[in-house]
Amino acid sequence: MALLLNVFFSMAQDTNGINYQSIIRDNSGQHMSNSNVSLQFSFIQGSVDGTVVYVETHDVTTNEAGIVNVALGKGNPTFGSFLEIDWSRGPYFLETAVDASITGIYSTLGTTQFLSVPYAFSSREAEHARSVSVFSGGQEYLLKVDPNGTLYTEKGEFYCDGAFYDERDGQFYETVLIGGQCWMAENMNYATDSSWCYDDNPEECNTFGRLYTQNMAAQVCPEGWHLPNNDEWCQLASFVDTSVDCEPMGSIGTDVGGKLKATGILGIDGLWQEPNAGATNESGFTALPAGWYHEPLFWDKSLSTRFWTSTSVGPGWFHFWGLQFDDAMITHSSEFYLMGFSVRCVKDE
Repeated sequence: MALLLNVFFSMAQDTNGINYQSIIRDNSGQHMSNSNVSLQFSFIQGSVDGTVVYVETHDVTTNEAGIVNVALGKGNPTFGSFLEIDWSRGPYFLETAVDASITGIYSTLGTTQFLSVPYAFSSREAEHARSVSVFSGGQEYLLKVDPNGTLYTEKGEFYCDGAFYDERDGQFYETVLIGGQCWMAENMNYATDSSWCYDDNPEECNTFGRLYTQNMAAQVCPEGWHLPNNDEWCQLASFVDTSVDCEPMGSIGTDVGGKLKATGILGIDGLWQEPNAGATNESGFTALPAGWYHEPLFWDKSLSTRFWTSTSVGPGWFHFWGLQFDDAMITHSSEFYLMGFSVRCVKDE
């Protein structure tokens, strides 16, 4: 089965369709380059379990990067009529399914709510100005016309949905909203100095992301994102597990680690060493056991992961948060800045 990440770069550019771009990967996380796949899109009214009002399919071929572009509303209709959807009777949700082997059997990958009525004709009134919503990188932008006919833009609502496209190197990162914060649900994998792939093997970076020194971690997040400080990590942990007390160092909480860790065990259906204590990934954070680096050796892949913060505890020492294969709690501690740890970026407010 293929994995598909949804990226809505434009929700309102064509009166007959919705521009939609996705990246498709196989179960090992590799891009499915130059592959024939079939996508099925179901438009659902009311809720994720509501009424299906329209279904269409698209037979497409991915490019070298595993990317496909389609226009929703211009596929092969199998149920209902796209032009007869009454967008004023929302909310509406989009269910995505994929048939990676062209067998006619689709696997459902998830359902996403439309965050705005996806039509230029369904514009909003604001101070007597008409506006059109365009979405990019987790932010809504409003294109407006003032009473004198002059075009201008302003920021709209903050949102966290689908995946973020890093224009610096063309990589995609899944995102997840946790406790009012938009987090990347994958480790940063932007190549820089003072960063490493585990065992100096580039394939490990494709799975686990890179390991960074703290001073490089503070620079590596893309524009609009940043390395979280200790308070932001505390907000994440205490939202996921209300028993978390962020003040002490050491293992804290009850099951926060389990709710942050990816499920499965090494050699069967995951990457964590058995027992992967308490792992449910209830939060959607999907922490992987990337290990860490202490020159000249790499340590603990499949056993643990450590994430830098931007908060110092003294000259050259910084807070970090970590997860273990045999513990459902979370570790709050500090380490010297030259250690190589993972980075999760959080979206600017």
